[in-house]
Amino acid sequence: ARGFDTRIVVLTSSSHRLAAEELFVPHKTKYHQNEDWTVLANFSVPSNYEYFVAYSRSKLSNILWAQEVAQIVNSSSISVITVHPGLVFTDITASLPVAMQIGQLFTFPVLALLMKPKTVGARSTLHAALSPEFSAPLSTVPYLENCLPVPDHTEYYDFHSVLAARKLLWAASVDYATISVAKAREEED
Repeated sequence: ARGFDTRIVVLTSSSHRLAAEELFVPHKTKYHQNEDWTVLANFSVPSNYEYFVAYSRSKLSNILWAQEVAQIVNSSSISVITVHPGLVFTDITASLPVAMQIGQLFTFPVLALLMKPKTVGARSTLHAALSPEFSAPLSTVPYLENCLPVPDHTEYYDFHSVLAARKLLWAASVDYATISVAKAREEED
């Protein structure tokens, strides 16, 4: 990446704050031990799967993973940026259970007023990828909402738990990628 303006843009959501408060804010959390945030690296689907809890946790995981990547590369030529594109009209709800999809029909008229088309939703991602404002070196991992940097609030969470969670997520992603590559090679043979 030497000599180039290389960027890693990671999509997330403002819903990451729900998971962060659940897992890292000591006075709000229902968890009592620092180890309980390990649910972020559990990629299996439990029987008590809650869609919106899982979604917010995955978006928090994206932010923590991006922060760990930035720490690992620690580079003057690579920027890592996290982006919340806003409420974008996509087919993400197509995989929800039928009962939830029916419920969505009733809320759709209101949501449609708030949702952006995909082309508008892509603006924050493109801004992060192309704006000179985010050229390396950066002192932190910016978090963008609607093309504007805003605090991701991770500085307010239990630092040691957040740091451990970042490292756990990185290790889990490396393990997952290694397994995926090995499976792909086996299928080629």
